[in-house]
Amino acid sequence: MSYQWAAYNYGSNSYTNIGGATNAAYTTDPLTNADHNDSALYKFKVTYNRTGSGCSAASDEIEITIFPTPSLTSTMEDCASTVVDNGNDKWDYIYTQGSASTPGFMVSDSSGGAELVYPANNGVQSFKIYRVPMGSGSHDFKIVDDNGCIAVSTLSKNSALPTTVPTTLPSTNNGQCYVKGFNEWVHIRKQGASNEAMVSVQDNGVDLGMVTATSYLESTTPSVNNMGATCNGTPQAAMRRHFVVKSSNYPDPSTKFQDNNANPTNVNLRLYFTDADFADLSDASTNNNVPGNQCTEDDDITDKQNLYLTKYSDYGQLGNEDGDYMNNTFTSAYFKVFNVGNATNPLAIQDSGFDTEFGTNGSNIHYAELSVSEFSEFWLHGSTSGAPLPVEMLYIEAKNINNEYIKINWATATELNNRMFEVERSTDGISFAKIGTVMGNGTSTERHDYSYNDKTAAVGIRYYYRLKQIDFDEAYEYSPVVSEMLKGEDLFKVSEFVPNPAADNAKIFITTGKEQGIQIEMHNYIGEVVKHGAMYLNKGNNTVSFDFADLAAGTYTTRIVSGTNTYIRRVVITR
Repeated sequence: MSYQWAAYNYGSNSYTNIGGATNAAYTTDPLTNADHNDSALYKFKVTYNRTGSGCSAASDEIEITIFPTPSLTSTMEDCASTVVDNGNDKWDYIYTQGSASTPGFMVSDSSGGAELVYPANNGVQSFKIYRVPMGSGSHDFKIVDDNGCIAVSTLSKNSALPTTVPTTLPSTNNGQCYVKGFNEWVHIRKQGASNEAMVSVQDNGVDLGMVTATSYLESTTPSVNNMGATCNGTPQAAMRRHFVVKSSNYPDPSTKFQDNNANPTNVNLRLYFTDADFADLSDASTNNNVPGNQCTEDDDITDKQNLYLTKYSDYGQLGNEDGDYMNNTFTSAYFKVFNVGNATNPLAIQDSGFDTEFGTNGSNIHYAELSVSEFSEFWLHGSTSGAPLPVEMLYIEAKNINNEYIKINWATATELNNRMFEVERSTDGISFAKIGTVMGNGTSTERHDYSYNDKTAAVGIRYYYRLKQIDFDEAYEYSPVVSEMLKGEDLFKVSEFVPNPAADNAKIFITTGKEQGIQIEMHNYIGEVVKHGAMYLNKGNNTVSFDFADLAAGTYTTRIVSGTNTYIRRVVITR
C-alpha cells in the first residue's frame, strides 16, 4: 500500500501533491515540503492506494492549526542607576522585543521581579523598556502566550558600578543608553569598557529615547578663539576633555525638551573630568599669556569653582555638534554660558564627585552639573569673555550724513536685561570716551533699531565708535568698532533758523568746504513758493538772512539745494 500527501492551495482552491511513500508509513512531516505561508490554518489530504482483492483507493482530509513559536530577545543597557531597592539590588533598564500568536503575552524574570505585561500590537512587539531589580548573575526572561507556548531569553548582570572615566586615547569615546522618562540618574559608559563613565543624565520625566554621549579627549589642550566682544579672536585655552550629547527623540537642538505631559522641562546633566584635565587647562591658560596684553590673561584659571562652561547649539546648521569648536555659530541665539553663581545659567562644580556618586576611589574625578533645555556641544574653559553680548547685535555702522555729522546706527534681534548703550568715540581706535547714551529695551525677543548723531565731529578727522552695552546689574560688554569721517571739500553744514519762532527776520548759518552756488526756496503750508533766489557761498562760514515782513503768520518750509543734496529747514513766523 502506498500513501500520497497533497496540500490544499487556498489561492487556486485545489490540492497539490507533495510526496508519498510505497508500502510504508509516511515518516516525513508534510509541512516541511508544503507550499504554505505562516498562516494559522493548514489543510492536507492523504490518499491510500491499496492492492488486493476488493480494495480500492481511499482518502482523508486533515486540518491543522499551527501557532508560530513565540520569540523573545532582551537587552540590558549597561547604565547603572543609583536608586536602591530591596537592600543592594539596583533597578536596571531591560529592553525586550518579541512576538506571539495571541493578542497579548507577558514576560517574567526568574529573579522574582514583577511581571512585565505587553499590550496587544498585532502579535508583534517592538522594544519595550522596563525597570527590573536585578542582582548580579544570570537571569531568565520568559514569554508565555495564551496557547502555552514559551520562549526564554537569558541576560547576565554586571553589578560593578563605574570606577573611572576614559583616560586614554583615541580621542573619541562613545556610549549610549535609553533614557525613557523614569526621572532617575542614568550613567552613560564608554562602549566596551563598562567601568568608565562619561556623563550622567537625569531626564526629569522627559522621554529622551536613545541618548548618545561622546567624550573627546585631546592629546593636547585645545587653543580656540575667544568669541567675546572685547577680546574677539584672542587665542584661549579650553579643557582637553569636551563633550557632545544627543537625543534620538530630540535630534534638532532647537526643539526644547518636554515632560510626559508636554510641559517644557529642563534635563540635568553631569560631565566628568579629572584632575589631569583641569591641570592641563590651568597650565595652558597661563602659558599663553603675552606681557601687556590683558586679553591673553582672560582665560587664566587656578580654581575649579571658577570654571565656565559654554554650550553650543547650531540651530542654523544642524549636525555641527561634532566636537569641533570653530564650526559653531557664535551669537547669543546659538550658545549659552554657564558658571557658578550665574542666576540664569547656573553651573555646579562637584569636587571628588565621582567618588560621591559611585562610592569608588575616584577622588581625583570631578563633575560639572548643569540644567539644559536641549542637548548639544559642551566645552569647559576659564575665560570670562567667552559669552556673547547679552544683546544679539544684528549690525552696527557709522555714516557720514551730508558731511554735516556722523550717524551711528545699530539694531538688535534679542536683548536680555539691557539697560542702556553708552556711545564711545576715539580718534586712535585705542582710547575711547563716552559721548552719549541711548536707553535699551530691557529683555526683548523683537528687533529694535537705534541711532545716535555725533554733531560734534570735526572735518578731516577719522573717528572710531563702539557701544558699551550695560545691564541692569551693571555688567557690560563692548560692541565691534566702526569708523567714519567728515570730508573737508565735501563739507556742507546747514544750521537751523535763528531765532525760531521769528517775527520779521531770521538767519541760517552755512559752512562749506569749497566755494559754490546754492538755490533757496521757501514754501507755505499748502506748498506754494513764497520766496526763492540764489546766492554764492564762500569757503568756510556764511550767513543767509531772511526778511519775513511780507509773510503771514504760520509755518514755512525752506529748501536749500547744493549740487545733488537738498537740506530742509522749517521756521514758525509769529505776529
